[in-house]
Amino acid sequence: MFEASLEWLLNTAGKDPNAAFGGSVPFLMLTGNLAAAWQLGRSILAASAKLEQGEDTGFMTRKIATAVFYAQHILVECGAENLRITEGSASLGDAALNL
Repeated sequence: MFEASLEWLLNTAGKDPNAAFGGSVPFLMLTGNLAAAWQLGRSILAASAKLEQGEDTGFMTRKIATAVFYAQHILVECGAENLRITEGSASLGDAALNL
């Protein structure tokens, strides 16, 4: 979704800058959510290794649970952000006309 959104923004910016600008905040949100998920994925790997060694099992288990929660409740928003980027510009133009 990140790559599709980025490609859409790059292809659209030259033809319709306002549409691309309209997708800028959702793109930042998508990028931030993706970067956070990447770091949480790294934390799962580290926590899993610590669990195998028997280190701080309570904390490491909660660390993994936090990453799973993020993936199930926050990361899934990337699909919605992609739609906001690629399909949301039309409503921005409509809203400006109705002012």
